[in-house]
Amino acid sequence: MRWSIRLASLLGVLLPLLSSAAAAQVAPEDSLLTRANESRRKGSAEAPITIIELADFQCPFCREFNQLTMPALDSLYVRTGKARIVFYNLPFPSHSRSWVAAEAAMCAAAQGSFWPMHDRLYDEQALWGESTDPAAEFDRYATALSLNLDAFRDCTRQDRVAPLLLTDLIQGTNGGVSATPTFVILREPRAGEDPNAAQRVLAGMQPIAEFEKAIAELSR
Repeated sequence: MRWSIRLASLLGVLLPLLSSAAAAQVAPEDSLLTRANESRRKGSAEAPITIIELADFQCPFCREFNQLTMPALDSLYVRTGKARIVFYNLPFPSHSRSWVAAEAAMCAAAQGSFWPMHDRLYDEQALWGESTDPAAEFDRYATALSLNLDAFRDCTRQDRVAPLLLTDLIQGTNGGVSATPTFVILREPRAGEDPNAAQRVLAGMQPIAEFEKAIAELSR
């Protein structure tokens, strides 16, 4: 698998989306998009390290990362305030149902439940990925998560979060990300420091040791 990542370009388009005003750049009057954008962040906004995850819900390597590496990353870094994670959707056309799954995740995000839906989608990837009616599966997950089902259905059926998904996809591909998952790990540059020294990129499914190494390097 080939990876082509123009780091400066990627960060140039992703970093503005980390601000709390990100969704307002897409739709200034749409509070649903603002809520969805905020909910996909995990961890303290004051954490010294930010991990940007670019992923596809139908990607088997993304599922593997979520099951094997994410629990340790969450326990060691996110819950301890050392890092935060921000998720960006890259629903590539090669996965026929990744777009509708991303919509389900972001519509759950609009109700403050991005990460529970994120986990359910990866845990049951094979089920909804092969279902003749994936929307029914997503509705079932929304019900299990105690979401407002009418609002969730309206959000998914009417493509309410499409502006965020399109922005994610365009920004990621313009930045040179050609496969998932991809992780950009960064901190604030120090005075006089080359900005490239304040960031690392990990491409593909990675074990926790690779994240520990990158975070340790950035924390020196």
